[in-house]
Amino acid sequence: MDIDIDQEISKAHLNAAGWDLVNYSDSTPFDSVVFYIVDFSLGLVKLILFNQLKFDEIKSFPMVSLVGSISERILNWSNNRLSISQQGALCYELNCYLHETQTLALYKQNYVSNDGVKNLHVGFNLYRQNKSSKLSMRPFIIGNDCRIRSTNEIVDVARHVRSLDATNRPEDQQLVKDLININ
Repeated sequence: MDIDIDQEISKAHLNAAGWDLVNYSDSTPFDSVVFYIVDFSLGLVKLILFNQLKFDEIKSFPMVSLVGSISERILNWSNNRLSISQQGALCYELNCYLHETQTLALYKQNYVSNDGVKNLHVGFNLYRQNKSSKLSMRPFIIGNDCRIRSTNEIVDVARHVRSLDATNRPEDQQLVKDLININ
């Protein structure tokens, strides 16, 4: 019986922070940019590990198509219908979306050294009124001071960002319900 040591170590780190191995993507917690997805209306909190070496390998897509595709993939994920290859495509789309935002540009301008982005943690708040409604996305950078953040920490930070968004962009929040239930 062969044991995949990288997978077992990754599993231990993810489990310790409250994540399942199914949240594991194409990398390990040691060489990743970590994307946390929080969709309040679906009650969905997910994590994807994205290989740090691929972080700047992007293509430019119209934001409308990226958001539409991301929305569809997240809906499929919430219904357990997202394959591993589709998770990889979602990860790539989130990365492309992030690279089109001021969030990443400001982070790079103010915090990134010549070594580039290392162990970055990025949250994506997804706001929709219901499963069929238009999606609004809000990326936010959490930092790079640990390998994996706990599910509770991600939900707390996401809710804090949402409260700021409710003040600054109330039209995105009017009918959005918070269905997240983390135990």
